[in-house]
Amino acid sequence: MCSSDLTLATGAGVLNELQGVQVQNTGGSDITIDRVTVQWENATMIEEIQIGGTIVWSGSAPSGTELDITDYVVTSAAGVTSVDHFRFDGTVSGSDFIITFTMTDGSTSHTLIDL
Repeated sequence: MCSSDLTLATGAGVLNELQGVQVQNTGGSDITIDRVTVQWENATMIEEIQIGGTIVWSGSAPSGTELDITDYVVTSAAGVTSVDHFRFDGTVSGSDFIITFTMTDGSTSHTLIDL
């Protein structure tokens, strides 16, 4: 599946979370998100990613680390899927983010979020 089939909408930040990021599969086949890379501007650590009500990754990692999440399928008929939150161990309010989703076929889709 090519990366252009996954569209991303920007989100909003609160003190220790990035919320409101949305993904949508605009293609005709299901897409499986395999890995997520989140880059931000300070020394906080990412602790959790939740997509569609499911915690797909938890741990502790610095900015720019490729995270091997529990595979998450975005179906072609699902409409918009919410990335409920990216949770951090400290304040990320005011940070800029680059988020890259890598699918199981190796294609990627990324977005810049400027809070």
